Amino acid sequence: NMPTSLYVTLKFGLVNPKILVLVENLREVYRYALFLERCRIPGVGVYNSEDPVNLRFYVLSVWMNGTTGILLATPQIL
Repeated sequence: NMPTSLYVTLKFGLVNPKILVLVENLREVYRYALFLERCRIPGVGVYNSEDPVNLRFYVLSVWMNGTTGILLATPQIL
């Protein structure tokens, strides 16, 4: 199960704390976000390509500045 393997990878610190996770579709993005929230993984951001441009830029800037360490998105970033 992919969310479980992501959880284990994050919990044991096997990846850089600042990562971009590309997920197949928007429904899965929110499913992953809820799963990581329930597992108490801090600093998870969600990039929704259907949000207004200002909000999308804000989410990206927060991730780039390091406030959130994990950004969940679909391959259709723009």
